[in-house]
Amino acid sequence: VLTLSLCLYGLSPLPATSSPTTAVSSQETPERWIQEGRALLALGKASEALPLFEKADQLGGGKLATRMWVLRVWLETGKTNQALDAIDQLAKDNKGSELDYLYGMAFHFVAKQRIVENVGGAIIGMNFADSVTYLKNALKADSARYWDAQLALAESAWFTQELDTALNAALQ
Repeated sequence: VLTLSLCLYGLSPLPATSSPTTAVSSQETPERWIQEGRALLALGKASEALPLFEKADQLGGGKLATRMWVLRVWLETGKTNQALDAIDQLAKDNKGSELDYLYGMAFHFVAKQRIVENVGGAIIGMNFADSVTYLKNALKADSARYWDAQLALAESAWFTQELDTALNAALQ
C-alpha cells in the first residue's frame, strides 16, 4: 500500500535495480523518510507519519528542510500553538517558501480549530486571509513540493470570498 501511495503521489520508491547496500543507505537519508512520511500524511495517517519525519529531522540535524515536516504533522494533530511557536523560532534564522508553507498551513488549521471551538469575531477571517497570502507565496515558489497546500488554499480562499483563487486551488 505504501509503495502504491508513493507512486500515486509522484514519490517513487527505490528503483528495482538498487543493490541491498544502496537500499539500506538510501533509507537512512532524510529525503527517504520525508517521502514515506508524506505518503502517509496524504493518506490521513499523520500519527504514523510523525516518527518518520522525526527520524528525518534527526538525520537532518533539525534544519528547516526536515523540521518543517514534524511541524506540519503537529498542525494536523492539533498542536497548533506549539507548531506556531516553533515556526516563529525557525523564522528568526530562516527565510523562504518553507516558512510561507508552514505559516499558511498553520493559519488555516488555527482558523478551522477556532470554528470548531465556536470562537466568534473577526480573528477567524484574519487567519484565513493570512493563510491565503502565505499559501499563495509557497505555491508560487514550488507547487509540486507543497501540493498538499492546494486544499488548504481552496478552503481558506473560500472563507475569504476569494472565489477565483478557491476554484483554481480546488482544481489543482
